[in-house]
Amino acid sequence: MGTYRAFLVGFILAVVAGQQPSGSPMLSVPTYKFQGRVIKQSGDWIQIYSPQIVDSQDNVLFKASFFDPQSGAFAFAPLPAGTYAVRVGGMRQEDGDINQAISIKHKVIVASNRTDVDLALTAGISIPVTVRKEGLHQSERCWWDPLAEKFHSADCSGLKAAQVELIPVDSRRTPYLSGPGVVNDPTHFGVHGVEPGKYVVRVELPSFPANYVQSVTSGNLDLLHEELNVPEDGSVSSIEIIVRDDFARVKVQTRGAARQPGIVFLREDVLLAAPAIPRCNETTSTCSVAPGSYAIFIFDPFNGTDTTEELVSKYATRAVHVTVPANQTRAVDVDVIHIREN
Repeated sequence: MGTYRAFLVGFILAVVAGQQPSGSPMLSVPTYKFQGRVIKQSGDWIQIYSPQIVDSQDNVLFKASFFDPQSGAFAFAPLPAGTYAVRVGGMRQEDGDINQAISIKHKVIVASNRTDVDLALTAGISIPVTVRKEGLHQSERCWWDPLAEKFHSADCSGLKAAQVELIPVDSRRTPYLSGPGVVNDPTHFGVHGVEPGKYVVRVELPSFPANYVQSVTSGNLDLLHEELNVPEDGSVSSIEIIVRDDFARVKVQTRGAARQPGIVFLREDVLLAAPAIPRCNETTSTCSVAPGSYAIFIFDPFNGTDTTEELVSKYATRAVHVTVPANQTRAVDVDVIHIREN
């Protein structure tokens, strides 16, 4: 029987036993104290959070019944014997970043009263990120900041050249973000406070200057199509991102639109792609996108918020599909989806 299933069965038995009338032959399940401290390590912690017991999907089962954020002392209500996953977290300051929320998970065995459990709150695993631009022409020195390039600025520092998101595959934890902070070199930064586990890596580029993501790799892994495994010892290769500006183009011809409708593209040849509003020329209805395969939707009415995964999933059979290489143009005819009529 799995650890969490055993715990749930034991807990239910404890509850039922507690409801038995006096003299019942059913024996109560013994419970034990679970107390200790959260120990802050390696970093300037702004605050720490109350510990939580979670299941294998990171759903919260129990919160600490007592917690002192100053000393880190905590206590849970008495628990049946078992092995528990306990999550501790906090907020710390990262150079060149907004404050980083970090959480760490510990396994704790409760078989007797535990009143001196120390739960270490560490800075987690840091994964370096590099961003490089390739193209037919040599990239400018400050390619991520055209204004600095235009005015021949000696200072190329600024916002990061990309935002990197690590989305957990095996739990409901909040994704890890590289953050929007200003750094000395926007092409070299990192994702910090990462917990061991499997992740899908998603990269978002700023709208200006116009570039697209050609590849995202970590060692031999192609992260556009493969998951990133972060082991317990933190031995993970840096994430390397290559961007280009030789876009593919899709000329979208609409059918059934009385006015300019909303165009939504969903990339189909990468992991966990998000629906997006492409960069389009309103006069020619030609959209610039990364080379690849897409499902194309046109919605009417459209207010810019209709790019949810639920919406495109609902109308998946109405999409038009196209594959387009770099520096080439494909034309597609797409029927307008009138949302109010469905």
